[in-house]
Amino acid sequence: MGELVEHTQLSRSTIYNLLAAGLLPPPIQLGPRAKRWPLAEVLKVLALRTAGASHAEITVAIDTMIKKRQSYFELAIHKETLKFDRYLERKHP
Repeated sequence: MGELVEHTQLSRSTIYNLLAAGLLPPPIQLGPRAKRWPLAEVLKVLALRTAGASHAEITVAIDTMIKKRQSYFELAIHKETLKFDRYLERKHP
């Protein structure tokens, strides 16, 4: 959260309020106590806010970001599975 506060110059309470209102993308959980926000997503939302986008427009943009995240992670998992399968094929023909 500290890095997000530093990059955006928003207070922690403002960040929590934006998250609760669906006006900031949720963080990615990296571990039991570690969360991070993709900088590109945060910058996109800030740009939309600065440009005067409505709450609905921001929400749609965030939903799109989350779907892209999910498809990216699914693709990454699929690629790693294929790599592992090829590794197994080489080791155990």
